[in-house]
Amino acid sequence: MSVTSLDGDCYIIGGITEQQNKGASAANKAENGTTNSESEGSDESGNSGENSYNEEGSSGSGDVSDGGASSSGSSGKQDVANDEEVSGSSHTCTISISCATILNNMSDLKSGKEEFVPSDGWILAASEVEFTEGESVHDVLQRVCKDAGIQMESSFTPAYNSAYVEGINNLYEFDCGQLSGWMYNVNGWFPNYGCSKYTVQDGDVINWVYTCNLGKDVGDNSMY
Repeated sequence: MSVTSLDGDCYIIGGITEQQNKGASAANKAENGTTNSESEGSDESGNSGENSYNEEGSSGSGDVSDGGASSSGSSGKQDVANDEEVSGSSHTCTISISCATILNNMSDLKSGKEEFVPSDGWILAASEVEFTEGESVHDVLQRVCKDAGIQMESSFTPAYNSAYVEGINNLYEFDCGQLSGWMYNVNGWFPNYGCSKYTVQDGDVINWVYTCNLGKDVGDNSMY
């Protein structure tokens, strides 16, 4: 308040003067400025911190969750893709070994060889096996015999530029007559070239058969 003298009388006037008002306004501005500044700073700091946390949290969470899941998912997908690729790249064929024709020609069999002739003629029943692309019938036979513990002997024949199977399960050529020996057919066809020159295809059915009559008794009539 202020005291004002007028014609000898004194008056008390309440309120604030213009100067005081200016000061109050300035103080208010200063206070408001500080408060706003602090508030804005707090907001900025808070927002920045929150945003940073959220960004980091979101990014971190995203990195861990999305990245992790993505990484895990990607890895999982890659594993599945690799499995499918491996599965897709694996090849199978069927192979069997029979000497059943000898059962009808036991009188021609060399003495001491009887023990190597199974009673049903099957040295190896039809079996599905895996093979690597590019392998030959000879390669597959060698591996199958090794895995099954079946004796097998072959030699390279320069004249035919191919391997020649001399004996399987201790049964050799000429063991059951002058026209006897091992032959192979693939899907019912007897190739006119050596077994190491025939490249196996997926799904092929390979049969090794012992003939006692130059193939005629096992279905190969190509020479008749």
